[in-house]
Amino acid sequence: MRRTLGLTAMGIGLLTALPAALADETDKDGGKTPEQIAWAKSFAAARDQARRDKTLIMVDFFTDWCGWCKKLDAETYTDPAVIRQSRQLVALKLDAEDKGEGQKAAETYKVHGFPTILFLYPEELDRPTGGVVGTIVGYRPPEPFAKQMRLVQESVREFPKLRDRLEESPDDVEVLGKLVAIYHQRGDDPKAAELLERAEKADPHNTQGHLTRAYSAVADSYQEKRDFAKAIPLFRKAAETGKQPSDIAYARSSLAVCYLSQGKAAEAIPELEAVIDLPDASQADKEQAERLLTIAKQMRDQSPKRDVDSK
Repeated sequence: MRRTLGLTAMGIGLLTALPAALADETDKDGGKTPEQIAWAKSFAAARDQARRDKTLIMVDFFTDWCGWCKKLDAETYTDPAVIRQSRQLVALKLDAEDKGEGQKAAETYKVHGFPTILFLYPEELDRPTGGVVGTIVGYRPPEPFAKQMRLVQESVREFPKLRDRLEESPDDVEVLGKLVAIYHQRGDDPKAAELLERAEKADPHNTQGHLTRAYSAVADSYQEKRDFAKAIPLFRKAAETGKQPSDIAYARSSLAVCYLSQGKAAEAIPELEAVIDLPDASQADKEQAERLLTIAKQMRDQSPKRDVDSK
């Protein structure tokens, strides 16, 4: 599960002049309301414009048969908040099966699930990570999508400062935790795991809660690879040591998705009920847990009953 309300592609499947110059229309108050995202025409055009404007590239990998891609187009990319946020970067859509630029880029970035949205830093495209500084896997509703766009852009600005702070204070758990999440966003999971190990040695019990999001970030990577044996313990640590209701809700919902993905509805149900009963959890987190709980109960009730008289 990546940060914010949205789940990974796995979880979502269960739930069913400027960098991007926009066409505007005047609203009733005389302000400007954007109509649509202006997508770049090619990867090269997006790269060149991003370098000129010193901003990120947002690449949406889609396929013609992908239902969640169509839902993203219809509901998320038409949202005013998402469109406004897109003004801060260069947006590009690539068909991952077009036997041309899109397919080649999907192979380069090892994109297999759709939709996958990558945020690329144009000055680092030739590096081993391909310039990836953020990823969204699967469908996201407008609000969490726009929030994730902002978080990725903020992480790019904060990254150099955090590295400098870590040089000055190698055992700063807060900085370590933030860098774990950033390296995870950038696809550098070995570095994220290394820093998480350092952070755990500095604060074995996550006493201040700085490691909660780091646990979830690394667990996200394992979950998307369907390595649930590694994802579940990390999400469990995040759930049990988290200080913020949103972080706890995220971890418990992620645990539920791990269990549901393995067909273990009975294990998922308590995690989702805990989110619903969590004091101060947001309404959005509770509603998401309720939707997943409905699915979990349906899976449980539809699972084959063992005939005790059979051998």
